[in-house]
Amino acid sequence: MVKTTRDTISINDCQILAHYKFEAEQYILTLESKEIAESTRPGQFVHLSVSGMLSMRRPISVMSVDIENGSFCLLYTSDAADEEDSVDLGGRR
Repeated sequence: MVKTTRDTISINDCQILAHYKFEAEQYILTLESKEIAESTRPGQFVHLSVSGMLSMRRPISVMSVDIENGSFCLLYTSDAADEEDSVDLGGRR
């Protein structure tokens, strides 16, 4: 589903393809969205919201884009990522 606002912002539902630990306290999250993969380049930012119930979004830099597969990867660090019930993307406690 894509909704466009002000011709510069779109809201996309993405599917999580992979989520794994990279190095130290860094994690890679691979998401599927053809629209984002085609219009975004590494170094640009996406705002990530985990739930429609939470109004606060996190800006995270795009690490890589795979246009052919319609996916992109985000690299983030988090102190909360090791906890089973909580992942605070991009933040520190």
